[in-house]
Amino acid sequence: MKILNWLCSKLYLGIKKMNRGIEVWVGRALEKLDSFLLEVYQKFNPESYITVSDAYALIGDISGFAEKLQTSLMQILLLETQTVLKDFVFQGVDSQAVEKKSSLMYNDLCLQLPETNFKRCLLRILEGLFDLMCSYYAIMTWKASEMEIESQCSQTPVTRKKILLQKKEMNFR
Repeated sequence: MKILNWLCSKLYLGIKKMNRGIEVWVGRALEKLDSFLLEVYQKFNPESYITVSDAYALIGDISGFAEKLQTSLMQILLLETQTVLKDFVFQGVDSQAVEKKSSLMYNDLCLQLPETNFKRCLLRILEGLFDLMCSYYAIMTWKASEMEIESQCSQTPVTRKKILLQKKEMNFR
């Protein structure tokens, strides 16, 4: 009986340790998936978008995918604008001062921006926002056309992948 208890406790500890390892692995996989989603937003690629959406579907978290799309858009907006602001604020500043000021919050960066660089900075921010909105538009129009293709697939024997490839070829011509 003692041996059985000892074996059960060792088995339980082994399963618990394995469970923690799986949780860590899944957490890392989700982090990579989130960073991959950021890349999809920065430059839209249909294959990458399908990969990300399939991964969220595989996880069973479609509503989480919709939330992540919105969150990713906001993250990229902030990251892009903050990067441009930092470039202009720290232009011509030595590396020690940059290190000290690099932890400035967004509002503080705006206050540190020299008035002479305001127009150029605003222009670069607007360029980045335009690129992001173009990517967002590409995602939304592609998704709408994919839904149209899916309805066509249910009426014809042509496979979804073949139609998507034909559509992709037409878009790149």
